[in-house]
Amino acid sequence: MPSAVFLIHLDENHGFILKKRHPISLKVTEADLNNIYVPHAEKAGLHVIELDDTQILSYSKNKMPEWVVCFEMEADDDISFESSRLEGTARLLLELAETSIDDIDLEEIMKSGSSLSEESAEQKFAGVFLTPSAPLILEHLQSAEISGFVSSAALSMWLKKQVGGEGTNVAEAIRPLITSGLVKMEMLTKTKQFVFLVKDVFGHRASPNDSLKLAEMTRPDIYEEYKEQVENFFGADSSGRGYNPTIMEEEEMQTMIEDREKVAVNVANIIHYNVITALRKGPMTLDEIIIQTAFPKSIVQKALWALKSNSIVTSFEEESIWALLTDPVFESFMPKYVLEGISKKWNTKEADSAEVQMYLDLLINTWRTTS
Repeated sequence: MPSAVFLIHLDENHGFILKKRHPISLKVTEADLNNIYVPHAEKAGLHVIELDDTQILSYSKNKMPEWVVCFEMEADDDISFESSRLEGTARLLLELAETSIDDIDLEEIMKSGSSLSEESAEQKFAGVFLTPSAPLILEHLQSAEISGFVSSAALSMWLKKQVGGEGTNVAEAIRPLITSGLVKMEMLTKTKQFVFLVKDVFGHRASPNDSLKLAEMTRPDIYEEYKEQVENFFGADSSGRGYNPTIMEEEEMQTMIEDREKVAVNVANIIHYNVITALRKGPMTLDEIIIQTAFPKSIVQKALWALKSNSIVTSFEEESIWALLTDPVFESFMPKYVLEGISKKWNTKEADSAEVQMYLDLLINTWRTTS
């Protein structure tokens, strides 16, 4: 068990800053901060650093290179055992540091054992829609003209025309699509690289049907009101249309895209996502959510208010009970629609046999164990 925990922030104007520490009596020199930070400048992740007679277990991530979470370990601590648990705590602290450093109560978090698991597949899918270029590339690959595959060189030229920047890096722009598993980038020859769409993704708000069923059985006191709220959200409005992302008029498309981005922000937020995941099990009191997530009360409460403002959760009995109003879902599916386009590109000699063979092999290998 760590004897102390502290957060380092590298500020471009002031250098290393000790942003948070527990206990408050902890003393760390500027030289210590520099020695801790150096390994993280080379490689993010977990590091064990020796400072005189003290072992420091530290953690950073590529997304926030200026932050490092540090745990001062006891002499008899088993570092290999503690590292897996403390890595989850460090992920939580970095997430809070990114959103609001003031929400971090180190003593409370260490006592509760609060932590965050690694990013789920659903969160990676949601993250695709939070960058300016990845959704453009995905839409391009989905088009009938491209039919799921294109050379990296051609994609780079196309993207530069779309965003109007000579400094556009297609490898960086496409990274969220690759890390989520939607796209693969492969070398066809020593000089020819191609981008292949192997999974597509559908992001939308689903009706919380499982939660409603559980509410009917376990919380009959709120069931009717809960059912009415869900029906009001998904039911037809004054125009006769309800929320249905699979049936859209042209003028509705932009509104749905904006809503998908709003939902994606909340799913990609790992704290919000943990609260959503807990509420998928059914309506809960604030204390039950705290137990399910192992987050401090202040963090859970703030997340619930943010989710409520985005019509993802709702509350009953003066916020004593919380439930999903809409269930934000990001799920992948096989892009079968590209098969016709692949055949057309082959017949018209727009693609050669090696390109087509590689794409079909990638699709088969991607979906062989999941179909």
